[in-house]
Amino acid sequence: MDDAVLLVTDFPQTAAAFYRGAVSHAHVRIILAAGHAIESAEGRARFESIVLPRAEAESPNRLRPFAKQAAERLREVSFTERHREARE
Repeated sequence: MDDAVLLVTDFPQTAAAFYRGAVSHAHVRIILAAGHAIESAEGRARFESIVLPRAEAESPNRLRPFAKQAAERLREVSFTERHREARE
């Protein structure tokens, strides 16, 4: 249920692609898992615009690393900064 709410509220382009049959449930899970950490609505929308064309053309397994990289680039706090904060 939580994923359904997250999908509809935070990833509307992905929800639309799923409902029209352009992406599978496996694609949706990968997109949600990678994109949930993006802090802003604008960042998530940008993430969807980058990832959805690839999701429509690739298998879920090929999508996963691409989605993770795209999400990391769109995070407001970089991996290096998060790592530094965690060590302190």
